[in-house]
Amino acid sequence: MRRMSWTRSVIALIVGCALAVVAGCDTTTSGTPSTPTDAGSEEQSTASPTTPQSPGAAPVAELPVPIEFSLPDGWQSVPPSEVNADNAAFVAVHPGFSGDGFTPTIVIAGDVHDGGTTLTQLAEEELEQLRTVDPDVRVEERRESGTADHPGLTQVVRLSMQQNGSAQELLQIQTLIGMQDTQDPDRKAVLRFALTTQPEHFERLAGDFQEFLSTVRPEGA
Repeated sequence: MRRMSWTRSVIALIVGCALAVVAGCDTTTSGTPSTPTDAGSEEQSTASPTTPQSPGAAPVAELPVPIEFSLPDGWQSVPPSEVNADNAAFVAVHPGFSGDGFTPTIVIAGDVHDGGTTLTQLAEEELEQLRTVDPDVRVEERRESGTADHPGLTQVVRLSMQQNGSAQELLQIQTLIGMQDTQDPDRKAVLRFALTTQPEHFERLAGDFQEFLSTVRPEGA
């Protein structure tokens, strides 16, 4: 019960930041998503893998809604392939909280869906993907937010992964933000933000995730 209470508090903070992202991107969805680029392209390497990202802007060109953001202190960008996240547009890690073979990650991804697809359906798809790693993955908390045109959904899931031959328990915050295409209402752009960390670092790094989301804005705004 105590764990659930702070999980709800964390979600309340993250949802507030997610709504700010929605408010900032409500008119930026174009009729055609940006063309994906290779993980090693110039656009992908806006921050050196060996240098922590300063609070400057980091554009993500591969997303259907181009955005900029800042990473909190201690986080640094890495090629998505380094953490087996080849479908991601951007990945950051926090080496300062590495342990038991796992380093906390922040992952950004995005895609375009049929306008009738709900974020709840997409959240369930996220769970199905995680079940390929851990069949017993479970949702700790889920909350929907936003409006019909600009919905948001945040969920915290608990899962176990094999690391160095032993099971590693992890918590993941997933925030999904949908934006109806202003030129084609039958299309919806969805941005996905996720923090994955060890449970003992969850409260501390959830604060970083909140700070990170609060800096997300349309590219060039």
